[in-house]
Amino acid sequence: MIAPVVPGLMTDYMASRRAGKALRCEDYASAAQPAACRDAYSDVVRWSAVMSLANCVLTFLLVRQFSKLQVWEQCGALCIEMAACMGAQDLTGAA
Repeated sequence: MIAPVVPGLMTDYMASRRAGKALRCEDYASAAQPAACRDAYSDVVRWSAVMSLANCVLTFLLVRQFSKLQVWEQCGALCIEMAACMGAQDLTGAA
């Protein structure tokens, strides 16, 4: 399962982009981390917050559209599953 390693991968990706070379932030002790790694943590948190907000808005709009179609009985399970998946992303997306 990839979900538990996503924050580390995102941090390494964003740190590598900032530094202009490949970095693995886990290889450094916290006091010895390059500035790119320290800055990447805030980038990951910001990205996760924006994606969480976008997921909430999207879910809100989709639920409203499904309820307008009056097929809530058939789509209710889908909406609950979508909300659960988005909640799981919030838990694994934070660095």
